Amino acid sequence: ESVSRSVSSLGTNPTIVLTSQQNSLEDVVVVGYGTQSRASLTTSISKLDTKVLENVPYANVASALEGTIPGARVQSTSGQPGAAPRIIIRGGTSITNPNGSAPLYIIDGVIRANMNDINGDDIESIEVLKDAGSTAIYGARGSNGVVLITTRSGRSGRMNVRYGYDLSFSQVGKTYDMASAHDYIYHARLGILAAAKKTPSSMAQLTAASSFGTGNDLTENTGYTTQYLTDANKHKLDEGWESMQDPVDPSKTIIYKGTDWQDVLFRTALSHNNYISVDGGSDKATYSASLGYMTNEGTAISTKYNRLTVNLNGDLKIRDNLKVFSRVAYTSSSNNEVYSIGEVFFRSAGMAPTAKYTFEDGSLAPGAAKNIGNPAYFLNNDIIKNRYQKLTVSLGSHWDIIEGLSFNPLVSLYKESGFVYSFAPAYLNGVNNYVTTRAASSSYTELTQYQVDAVFNYRKSFANAHNLDVTAGASYIGRENIGLSASGNGAATDLIPTLNAAATPISVGGSESSLALMGYFGRIHYNYKQRYLLSVTARYDGASNLGKSHQWGAFPGVSAGWRLDQEKFWSPLIDIARLKLRASYGVTGNISGLSDFQAQGSYSVGSLYMGSSAIVNSVIANPNLKWEQSQTFDIGADIGLMNERINITFDYYHRKTNDLLTTLSLPLSTGFSSIFTNLGRLENKGVEIALGLQVLPTDSKFQWDVSFNASRVKT
Repeated sequence: ESVSRSVSSLGTNPTIVLTSQQNSLEDVVVVGYGTQSRASLTTSISKLDTKVLENVPYANVASALEGTIPGARVQSTSGQPGAAPRIIIRGGTSITNPNGSAPLYIIDGVIRANMNDINGDDIESIEVLKDAGSTAIYGARGSNGVVLITTRSGRSGRMNVRYGYDLSFSQVGKTYDMASAHDYIYHARLGILAAAKKTPSSMAQLTAASSFGTGNDLTENTGYTTQYLTDANKHKLDEGWESMQDPVDPSKTIIYKGTDWQDVLFRTALSHNNYISVDGGSDKATYSASLGYMTNEGTAISTKYNRLTVNLNGDLKIRDNLKVFSRVAYTSSSNNEVYSIGEVFFRSAGMAPTAKYTFEDGSLAPGAAKNIGNPAYFLNNDIIKNRYQKLTVSLGSHWDIIEGLSFNPLVSLYKESGFVYSFAPAYLNGVNNYVTTRAASSSYTELTQYQVDAVFNYRKSFANAHNLDVTAGASYIGRENIGLSASGNGAATDLIPTLNAAATPISVGGSESSLALMGYFGRIHYNYKQRYLLSVTARYDGASNLGKSHQWGAFPGVSAGWRLDQEKFWSPLIDIARLKLRASYGVTGNISGLSDFQAQGSYSVGSLYMGSSAIVNSVIANPNLKWEQSQTFDIGADIGLMNERINITFDYYHRKTNDLLTTLSLPLSTGFSSIFTNLGRLENKGVEIALGLQVLPTDSKFQWDVSFNASRVKT
């Protein structure tokens, strides 16, 4: 933006200093298959402030969207370190499956199912496309929003080396206020005394070897500490045990050792994050390479998440009008999880406080059983190996065919694999119950995705007033999935924890599936003197997992904007306020949650029928299965005040989704419990507001930015 300044007298040796004009409306925003300045944007797109990523070393970058993107609901569904949160944009489009409302993730042009295992230090920008005007270019998979991630690239100039290290601590925010061991014994014994008035046989529990009974001793034959004080056990009072008067028989003294099992289960977790990057280049070629390694402990003992990331980016100018680039991203991660969320966090954490933590020889006691036992005993007993690898290789180019016309092809391979193994050595399932099952299981999954995009772009300005930006292209995605699994038990020893040591095979499984998606798309951006803005988008998509007569669908979108601050009548207010009004309408689709052969039906094998191998129809075919279809209307305003030190964004949207993908119950006489079909409709409407404030002037050496956002959705 050009800015004029008047000078009354230059003198003989004038000094002229150029000052920068910060204008948020001129920020570049990544959109589908291209970029736009925020000034010409006519749709609802939120951009994450990357300072959020700099402040916290997220084990999963998706968590950075929590509280920072208006209209995005980010829910942590697991305390496991590195676990992906659930992200729902503007209420989602599913009524039966919240995970079926996940947005579409695109990283450097490559479509993925999630943004797991990405290093936040490698990210250049994150944009969230929310309305149909912006997501229609992704057609059949745009209903739930689109998250666009761009990673860092090399820049021409001298080589830059950057190293960063983060150390962070995490603790459980709040634990339950459990009864003390004293109160537990007191009320439990009085409760039995009261119950015995109606059921006299209950009195036997008072002397049993139970959590409040006095039949326990110091041997490994009992699992609790409550017992009457005797000469044989009085030394335990010198070892931290406590005593109390028996509320049932005040003439006797009970001794016990209290344990808050939440203190055993939870810990202060440490996270170490190391990152080093090198970038640089010349006018002909640029490069960027990075290496990151994170070790992230969970707040539950034994849980962890480790991640290694490698990123290599390179750009080469072959001719003045031809540039090629390549991206390689590799991630290796591993984790250790609890064997059961319910048994560990709900039951074991609430185990009786009088249960033994250790036996007299110092070895860990098991508690009541594995499903309500000592977390330190069971979480450190199992051998668990969860390892995952992700690899993305892409090759693309930018060819300026003639002035204004360019061709941008992109070919990519995305591959991810997962190896999961578990072995349960022999263990005490409560006292005197030694289990030697030694169950072992292992599975391997692999996804291979091929993607080809061919995009043409034409930009032209006419008469210094009319600006045209046209995009057209095609996209193909082919995906293959394979899976193998096996389990067994009965290994002879804990010393050989491999699957082949299992003497008794339990199960073996395997699966293969494939999916193909094809799409043709186009978009026209037009503006008149950056004042009147118009965008028209269309996509025609096909998917192999839909019914034969419904595999193809059209998804249009249109949006318009008016920059009032570019009008002549606004000139007196230009330094005080800027204002842009916009509106959009579009149709998008959704097929998330569908299996690769949902419409065609599927079969399971490996079972026997009358002694012979059998093939069983496990999923009933539905040749009429089609896309979910959402129609969304959005109106909004972008406001800048005080030379845009205050920025306000407002949106109101109304979305109607028809032909919801859901299950329909069937009569048992059909042989199937349900069928996947299109049934029902859903309506979402809501408002969003985002406020950004630059507290100090632009030329201040110290900067302080404050942001706020709020949203409300009604379904």
